[in-house]
Amino acid sequence: MTRWLGLFAAVLFVSGCATGVVGAPAPGSGDGTPGATRPRELRLDGVDPCSVLTADQLGRLGMDRPPAGRAGQEFESAACTFRGEGPAVVGVVLSTTRGLAAVGPDQLRGTRRELTVEGYPAVEVRIPDADRTEVCTLSVDVATGQMLDVVSRTEPTSTEPTSPRPDDDERCRRANEVTRMVLGNLPAK
Repeated sequence: MTRWLGLFAAVLFVSGCATGVVGAPAPGSGDGTPGATRPRELRLDGVDPCSVLTADQLGRLGMDRPPAGRAGQEFESAACTFRGEGPAVVGVVLSTTRGLAAVGPDQLRGTRRELTVEGYPAVEVRIPDADRTEVCTLSVDVATGQMLDVVSRTEPTSTEPTSPRPDDDERCRRANEVTRMVLGNLPAK
């Protein structure tokens, strides 16, 4: 758990190392300011990140181990990790103190692409082989100064050290799928 939180903190806060390729800007995308376009405000204050996916959804994702939650000191956010038996791991971070500006072009390394998810401005970042762990992060502007981050990563397991590992596209598809599930489960406030 600490390893992925440290990895995620590094993803968000490494400045001056951007090698990103920015896709076409998403309409209304921005830093979570009031001018950003989103279908509705989804405030994250007081939301438990380990409760944002249903048991049925976790089953469909193959995440059958108990979720591991923790307050992330690195970015003052609540976080939860979901995993199954294979190498796929998903982290959900609910940032109540930082908006989408935290994943701006000069704030991270990796390949960056702006898009929308369910009408919300979002940023996808693909980070190859970060500390022997491949990562795809999807950050979504859900409320003024707040963002939902879904981190989809692949790491070797002791039971399947040589099993085929998902590629970047698969990790990002998983991040997108989980993000859509979480957005559908969060109450509008």
